[in-house]
Amino acid sequence: MSERSFMQQLELHGNEMEVRERIAKGQYHGEHLGIALEWLRRKDEERASASASKRDAREEEILEIAREANRIASNALVEACRANRSRWKDRTIAITAIIIAAIAARDDIKWLISWLIDKFKTS
Repeated sequence: MSERSFMQQLELHGNEMEVRERIAKGQYHGEHLGIALEWLRRKDEERASASASKRDAREEEILEIAREANRIASNALVEACRANRSRWKDRTIAITAIIIAAIAARDDIKWLISWLIDKFKTS
């Protein structure tokens, strides 16, 4: 049987476990043993290649998820900075309003302090 026809026979009828068992039992000899071993090596390479392709696809998917998470985090940071600026603006306005109110009411505050001092002196 030629190398090519034996290889085709392995493809058609043999699965890897069966071929490994036959090799272990010594059922292949000489050229057929070499062809069977080569066939198994090719199957292992195909499986490794398919595994690498799946791993690459998973890694690409993980990278895409990371990119999306980074984009979302970046947008969240921008919004947080806006909110922080807005909070400081609101505080500044509130403090300015308190200062203006205190200046506007200074005469009333002076009167209140004088009244309290007089109250404590007379008590």
